[in-house]
Amino acid sequence: MAAIHKAPSAAVFVTCVTGSDGVTVVSIAGELDTSNVDEVRRQLEATLAASSTALVVDLSKLGFMDSSGLALLVQVAARVETISLRHVPALIQRLLDATGLSDILAAEK
Repeated sequence: MAAIHKAPSAAVFVTCVTGSDGVTVVSIAGELDTSNVDEVRRQLEATLAASSTALVVDLSKLGFMDSSGLALLVQVAARVETISLRHVPALIQRLLDATGLSDILAAEK
């Protein structure tokens, strides 16, 4: 019988900064997928616990995101008053458009 090996977690880096205007900017860099989405979820939950009601998610350094990353963003959107995406890579924008999520997770103009 073949052994099943868990794939190593993809590298992901999250930074959160809340400005004096109360808007929190979350930057996600690397790859966001099933191997690390729980780690990112914990970081975002800690940020949201600090009463942030407006969130901007900067994806400029995100190289890959699978459906678990999309689900996380939808869950976060349900917990804040406003959410917008900044610097969305073209491939991720196509994913948002194809899934119909670009209305919920709108990119900044």
